[in-house]
Amino acid sequence: MDNSHTWTSRDKLGEKMILTVGSYGAGISINVSRIPERGETIGGGSLRIGHGGKTSNQAVAAARQGAKVSILTALGNDQFAANAKKMWSHEGIQFESVLQVDNSQTMAGVIIVGDDGENSIAIAEGALNELSEEFIFSKKALFAKADVVVISYEIPRSVIEASIQLAAKLDKTVIVNPAPYKEIDREILSLASYVIPNETEYLALQEQGFEVNAEQTLVVTRGSEGVQIKTQEGTQEFNSHCSAMVVDSTGAGDTFVGTFAAALDEGFELSDAVTRAVIAAGITVTRPEVVPAIPSRDEVNKGVKEYGRKSA
Repeated sequence: MDNSHTWTSRDKLGEKMILTVGSYGAGISINVSRIPERGETIGGGSLRIGHGGKTSNQAVAAARQGAKVSILTALGNDQFAANAKKMWSHEGIQFESVLQVDNSQTMAGVIIVGDDGENSIAIAEGALNELSEEFIFSKKALFAKADVVVISYEIPRSVIEASIQLAAKLDKTVIVNPAPYKEIDREILSLASYVIPNETEYLALQEQGFEVNAEQTLVVTRGSEGVQIKTQEGTQEFNSHCSAMVVDSTGAGDTFVGTFAAALDEGFELSDAVTRAVIAAGITVTRPEVVPAIPSRDEVNKGVKEYGRKSA
């Protein structure tokens, strides 16, 4: 399934730009009847190798909504890197500033998906470990061009913190997706405009002592239970959207984040941005794999109209 290049009114013609900072990795998916227990081996699976990495997935999701997107990550010197560049070019994602590490491998993730659509993931970071604070600060001009900066956690802690600090200093809208969770400096995290954890990551943030401040919005994704928007003024609930059986939930969170970023970048109000993101994630889970499952802008617009929400 190819959902790319199906843009409508935006078609990357605007001056606004989203910068996504974090990871690309090859996604090695194994579908089995259920997720194995600890120490257990399950046979009878099917294998697929495709594109992954949270940041790359988020970039694709934003691009398919018509946003102009640039990605900042690291690649090794291998076929996975060549495949990434070919895919980004096809999706219209700018990748000229990506760090190429000749003596390393591109990140790879192994995703085990059960028949119920639930998944378990393990990753080998490879070239991502070569990202540094110095590299991030050397890209100040790229950060300055962006309106929205999206940062996820599949990169070293120091790089996460440097990216948040630089984006905030430049007065950008900063979206932090704390996945996979790791503890970072609370004062630095307080600089983010939006923090988008899932339920597990939200609990970890609470254990760390994180509290949303007056300048922030917390958007908690809860799978089939929907989404909560939390501010100092209170909590707003959004129902999930899934019109068919769940096939694969792997890319739902990244689709949500990328679609949300694109909607904010376009000027949608918060509630409408969340609605579009919920609908996009709900479409994604009804399809296998990650990148092929991410919906187009037209599909999201159709979902918005069906549910009586404001569309583009």
